[in-house]
Amino acid sequence: MCMDVFRRIEPTRPNAIDLDPTPAIGCGEILVAWHHSPDAPVRYTVVVAESDAVLVGSRLPLLHGLSGRILKQLPGGLGVNRSCQVQWCRRRGGSAATYEIRLLID
Repeated sequence: MCMDVFRRIEPTRPNAIDLDPTPAIGCGEILVAWHHSPDAPVRYTVVVAESDAVLVGSRLPLLHGLSGRILKQLPGGLGVNRSCQVQWCRRRGGSAATYEIRLLID
């Protein structure tokens, strides 16, 4: 069962999130709008979700420091609306070119 790392814990603290120490693995997808192209959001598969970051899989590499906004958590379409930034990107092994990307959540 996936934890919802984007769940707000107190309405009086709008930037607070649930700090469950156990990372969630394989929690669906997120929809990200990058600041350089806000009208073309991109879906990424969540590999691991933590309280302050999300590790996603992609077929394309992303540049360190690229910033954007996580719009929704899928399935279900939970509105997230949180800023994020690429902390690092690395190629995964295997015949197909795939990448792991760590997004820091602001």
